Amino acid sequence: MTGIQNNIAQPVLNWQYYPVTANNQAFQQASTIPYNQQYTPWNSGMNAVMRAQTLPIVLKGSGYTELAPFKLPILNTEGRFFKLDNGQDVVIIPKKGPTTIKTYVKTGSFNEEKNRGISHYIEHNLFNGSEGLAPNEFVEKVTGMGGLYNASTDTADTDYFIKSPLHKEGDFEEYLKMHANMLMYPSFTDKMLEKEKGPVISEIQMYQDDPYDKAYNALIKNLFQIKTDYQGLIAGSTKIIQNLKREDVVDYFNKNYRPDNMLTVIVGDVDPNKTINLASSLFNRKKSPQTKEPVYNEPLNLTPKTVREDIKSPHINAEVAALGFAGPKNNDIKDTVATMGLMSALIGHENSRLVQALKPFNSQPSADLAILSSDVNAPQLIQLAANFTSGQEEQGLKAIYSVLHRMAYEPISQQEMFIIKNKMKDNLASVSESSMGIADVVGKAVTNHGNMGYYTDWENHVDNLTPQDIQNAARKYLDLNRASIVMLHSQNTKNVSFGNNSNNSDKFKFTNVKEYNLPNNLRLVMNDDPTATKASANLEVKAGSIKTLKPGVSDILAVMLGKGTKNYTEEQLHQIIDTYNLGIVPNATGRSLNISAACPKESLPLALNVMKEILYNPDLSQEKFNKAKEEIKLQYSSVPKDPGDRAMEALYPDYLWGMTPRKILEDIDKVTLQDVQALHYQLMTDSQGVAAIDGAISATPGLGHRLFYELQSGIGFNKPCCNTPIPQSKPLEKNIIIAEAEKREQADIEQVFKIKESGNIKDHAALMLLNEVLGGNSASRLFTDLREAQKLAYRVKSSYNTDGKYGNIAFSIKTTTENDLTGACHDNLKKSLDGFKKHIDQLVTTPVTPKELEIAKLEVKTDISNAMEFSSARSNRLTSGYDTLYQAGYNNALVDVLEQITPQDIQNAAKTYLNQPSATSIIASPDTIKNMQPYLESLGGSVVYY
Repeated sequence: MTGIQNNIAQPVLNWQYYPVTANNQAFQQASTIPYNQQYTPWNSGMNAVMRAQTLPIVLKGSGYTELAPFKLPILNTEGRFFKLDNGQDVVIIPKKGPTTIKTYVKTGSFNEEKNRGISHYIEHNLFNGSEGLAPNEFVEKVTGMGGLYNASTDTADTDYFIKSPLHKEGDFEEYLKMHANMLMYPSFTDKMLEKEKGPVISEIQMYQDDPYDKAYNALIKNLFQIKTDYQGLIAGSTKIIQNLKREDVVDYFNKNYRPDNMLTVIVGDVDPNKTINLASSLFNRKKSPQTKEPVYNEPLNLTPKTVREDIKSPHINAEVAALGFAGPKNNDIKDTVATMGLMSALIGHENSRLVQALKPFNSQPSADLAILSSDVNAPQLIQLAANFTSGQEEQGLKAIYSVLHRMAYEPISQQEMFIIKNKMKDNLASVSESSMGIADVVGKAVTNHGNMGYYTDWENHVDNLTPQDIQNAARKYLDLNRASIVMLHSQNTKNVSFGNNSNNSDKFKFTNVKEYNLPNNLRLVMNDDPTATKASANLEVKAGSIKTLKPGVSDILAVMLGKGTKNYTEEQLHQIIDTYNLGIVPNATGRSLNISAACPKESLPLALNVMKEILYNPDLSQEKFNKAKEEIKLQYSSVPKDPGDRAMEALYPDYLWGMTPRKILEDIDKVTLQDVQALHYQLMTDSQGVAAIDGAISATPGLGHRLFYELQSGIGFNKPCCNTPIPQSKPLEKNIIIAEAEKREQADIEQVFKIKESGNIKDHAALMLLNEVLGGNSASRLFTDLREAQKLAYRVKSSYNTDGKYGNIAFSIKTTTENDLTGACHDNLKKSLDGFKKHIDQLVTTPVTPKELEIAKLEVKTDISNAMEFSSARSNRLTSGYDTLYQAGYNNALVDVLEQITPQDIQNAAKTYLNQPSATSIIASPDTIKNMQPYLESLGGSVVYY
């Protein structure tokens, strides 16, 4: 379900799997004779290759034949190779630790004579139900058992896997049963086939905007003269997918998903004898067709001359040079190993030749050797890439040319050779640590290279490698006269540059944001930030209207969302979250459910799975309700009184802002479990969905597709995301002053003005700047006057908060009114409120100075920058933008409009929002309240005492 295996050669050394550094979707090889075979007889396929190895039969079992066992390198254990009676190959390797079940189907997009993308489409649909498995049941069961699953489509093959530590006895049997069922007997119902077109088309559209995907596909097309009117060589086009019919799917599946065209590798804590008997009983039910039709292979005609293509993109801010060459044939093991040694000599370590040559450019080159065709006689692809600062790319390309040219004539030294061999062996050792790594190298060895010896004899191949072999590989395959070059440019690249013309405001903006309307009505916004250290996700379910509820209902629901689900206990849920550092935090209001995650980017798919589990299957039981209620009571009881609570309650008796901690603590015992269950039900049924993803997504091949899949699997919404009106909150008709007596030395004062947002981002920006001028920083008026000049308080400030519909601007101060040393100073309360009024009146009557405005703009930008430093804040910022008319463009629009705000705009905001009744709440000593009563009542409006 990750779908496309797509290695866009971004400048990093990416040794995937073991000997082959392949992120698949590859590029191909050159030989002196162009490879252009179109049809391959079936008997030259996988089984013929394995027969050519003439492995002796050691055991004939029920439904299978065992071939000679083989010794695993590094681990020095024994693996066993079987052939089922229906022709399917099975490899079983016992190993302590997690167990991986992985099946390779020797068909990919380069086996599609027509309907390019059907292999990828079928891969998606195998998760949509099969014999005995309802749609999504496979996903639910594997996940419920604590297993991992996935699938991917390449140009040469398609693979499916389950991986699990086998938590319970019987798990392995259940996993293998489901795995065999989905592969052998998919349902392919009309309903699910049609449904899956949406996610697949969304994925195609995602990659169409991806500059690296464009470059990667162009590199292959130009190298092998492949002509298409669409970008993706694996996914095809939206038109092709939209027009697929059920008979197309069934015909292609029956032709290519034959048992004798499949290999299943099982690595883990299993008994080989029991495992092969189980595999035989499950897989042998399906027989290979008697008629063996010829297999189509995409013609790979090597370009007769070097082809260069230049692509501009607004999504990158650097230049990337990618070079493609035709490499060794898939089944040429000696040359493949030599080419791997060549790539290690170029970029495999800090002192390798290309790395050294590009250090003056601060560039990090990458290299990749990848399989393109399922035919073992087809060429592989050699790909090299490096990134450059704009203006240096042409010199950088010349440097690459120079290094590649010298590789053919400058011998590899003994010291280089020692490092190369050690690196190549170490790569295999690293892969051998995991069951998935071993399954990968075995699968690639048999399926792609047609020879198990590529894996089992790897150490011998490396030991026998000579400097001359590497030099010969450079001469044979790095043909600079028959190469494909793609130069990926920043859209902003200029032909001539004088000085630094960058826009300073860009540092406060999202520059890699894309929005998608998914078929399940989820609005997805993705910020693909290549510099991100961590990644985050924010998933919000929004109701079309605010739900009427008692204070505390949403707070209890938020706590209960973190207390386990119907499928996982609280302990199990947090063990997953903590083990994988998912950083998941649920929240709820009377208007939305929000679940966020902050984690390594590789964990985002798992985080989304857990987020969906929390969202759709919360444990809303009486036991969890009681615990949540008590936790909230303790939490709010532990917080000192806040005068802002009563002010907000007075301003918003009819809106969510009025449900303060004080009010919740007062009324929480009136809340019932049914209230909480009803809120969850209402929010989920009257729902719109918004998801924000932030991180270096494209830096991890396949991650983008996995995220798209997770956001479309097991999740859906009643209607598309849109900006919906909410009930109006009544304006405050007159000033209200709330005075609460409590023994204390300082008076805690808060004056709050109600803001009904206009929806115009210019008004929003003006309010942000107004707040900074008044009390948002240490250069503000309240700070310099009430603290620095009058010395009324240590802390005095203003704050502006909004949810996009309503908000508030508040002025707060804590001033001493009871002093054991100097005596009572009750008058400080009056000085404070008079100070608030003075500065409000000045803003209404007189524009701010240019200097004040300049400082305010810098402070707001600093706040934006500080927030955007963290991935979780960025994804939250993107999601919260949907509470405004500007949606995902909110942040960038705000940055732009900030520069346009004038002193007159701030004065207009003050006249509109600060020239109206307010709520002032005071908590002070009884003597202070008593002595200040005449003053408080002179302010106008109503005064309420507690």
